[in-house]
Amino acid sequence: MTRKRIAFIISFFLDGGRETVLLQYLNYLVQLDTYDITLVIGEYTGQQEVFKKYLPNEVKIVYFAKSPILVWAKQSRRNRLPKPIKLFDEIFINPIRRGLKTYRMAKLDRNNDVIIDFSHDQASFLKSVKAKKIVFFHSSISQEQQREPKVVAKMKKRIQVYDHIVTIAKDMYKEACTYYPNVKDRITMIYNTMDLEQIQRKAQMPVEDKRIEKPFLLSVSRLDEGSKDITSLIRAYAILCSKYGHDEELYIIGKGDALQQLQDEAVKQGVKNYVHFLGFMSNPYPWISQCQLFVQSSKYEGLPTTMIESLLLDKMIVATDCPTGPHEIINDGKAGLLTPVGDVEALAKAMHEALTDKALQQRIAQGRAEHKKQFTWEVNGEKFRRLLDGDMPR
Repeated sequence: MTRKRIAFIISFFLDGGRETVLLQYLNYLVQLDTYDITLVIGEYTGQQEVFKKYLPNEVKIVYFAKSPILVWAKQSRRNRLPKPIKLFDEIFINPIRRGLKTYRMAKLDRNNDVIIDFSHDQASFLKSVKAKKIVFFHSSISQEQQREPKVVAKMKKRIQVYDHIVTIAKDMYKEACTYYPNVKDRITMIYNTMDLEQIQRKAQMPVEDKRIEKPFLLSVSRLDEGSKDITSLIRAYAILCSKYGHDEELYIIGKGDALQQLQDEAVKQGVKNYVHFLGFMSNPYPWISQCQLFVQSSKYEGLPTTMIESLLLDKMIVATDCPTGPHEIINDGKAGLLTPVGDVEALAKAMHEALTDKALQQRIAQGRAEHKKQFTWEVNGEKFRRLLDGDMPR
């Protein structure tokens, strides 16, 4: 039997939810032992590639840009350095970078049967590629339209490049059909999928930090108040303590530019001694497993992996009902509790009920047990394999 050759392309390989999902796909395909897998990383970021150690040994890794001058110049442009540096890069370095990428993309085309654009940003380089082309969308298109309308406008012109378009939530599927009606027959939906046994195994790993032994509430999130809303979580937690008399502490796992802002908010709300920012963790599963309650407070999402992981680890979940994602993960309130975005009183009340209402806990546990299978390979594996083979799953 001929082994099918699959290449995944991602712009950066950092430490976010997208990388977590990609690792799941790579591990799943490697275990099937019927595919040759290549991971193509757009830019080398050195020590920031913290998840690289989890890549299966069977996956070949290549970069579009690894040379220090090519990578430094590109990153310098994003970091708003002086105009002369940006101009130098645009005139002298960028043509080299694009030429090298075009050459390497052509080589990928020759050596692979399927190329998967996992960052949905490679369309301009895929136009002449003959291999089957699949693109993944990881976030709400309507929210992206509000934040970056030029990006969405470009994608409308380039979407024809792809043979198949994968969305990761039902709401995103509907959005994609609305925004890209001319390729509606190429659009499908596959939920982000997790290896339950792997998560359970990692959740059993020992933790030296003694704070894990205390009763605590948990949020795992990038500290970015553009899309996330940890500010509302801290305010709701303050209400939970003052109005409802709770003494569980609040742990927040994650890193980001809003750390100081959020620490100041904890001081402002009088809970600085009870809100703990634990930083980034490559394995948050022991903490998820031990928490009394998992809380996801966001303004918008795609399909948050930490919520799926919490669902699979049988944790009580409270989440804000933001566009796409959370309400599908907890099945419209049957497998967790939903509150309006930014409503701190409602969030505090839901957290209190989730912690104290035994009948509610029992009902949610039953709903969770029935629903969590939707995010496992048992359900989604065949869908993805059919997609690779050219049979569009519905």
